[in-house]
Amino acid sequence: MTGRGALAIWHDIAPDAEAKVNHWYNRERHADRPGVTGFLSARRYVALSGSPKYFCLYATRELSVLQSPAYLERLNNPTEDSRRALPNYRNMNRTCCQEILRLGLGEGGIAGTWRMTARPGRADELAAWLRDEIVPQMASRDACVSALLLRGDEEVTGILSGEVRLRSGQDRSADVILVATANSPE
Repeated sequence: MTGRGALAIWHDIAPDAEAKVNHWYNRERHADRPGVTGFLSARRYVALSGSPKYFCLYATRELSVLQSPAYLERLNNPTEDSRRALPNYRNMNRTCCQEILRLGLGEGGIAGTWRMTARPGRADELAAWLRDEIVPQMASRDACVSALLLRGDEEVTGILSGEVRLRSGQDRSADVILVATANSPE
């Protein structure tokens, strides 16, 4: 384990609210989360096609940052703009993660993501196979800038907050997540 944490989020936005939610995200949300102690970076990607359209990845110093008093204070006291934006989220998948493996020195401008659900009791086995076999092969390809393997944490992901209550529908989560970055879609 690298010790770092991550928050991986996939979502769509209600079509009639997309412009205002994107404005909120770019002007408030994207700047807000890295302002919480322990958050290291925030990235957001837009799908070339398909759904969900948006993928956000926040890196944290460690998983515990995602259950820290400072972060929970933000989650439980959303701003007025957040209260207007979050009910427009659709098809939400939000997973608090432990970083298992990171290969590569940079971050490409294109990201491919894979969310996996393991058979009951086999998530560690799935993560180990990906860590030992798949991620090193992927990262060794010339086109791959970086590869990141994350293990979802159900307990931290399942913390209820004021923001969770604002979103429509039930959040889903993943057991294991693979993120590969490159500089072109090919």
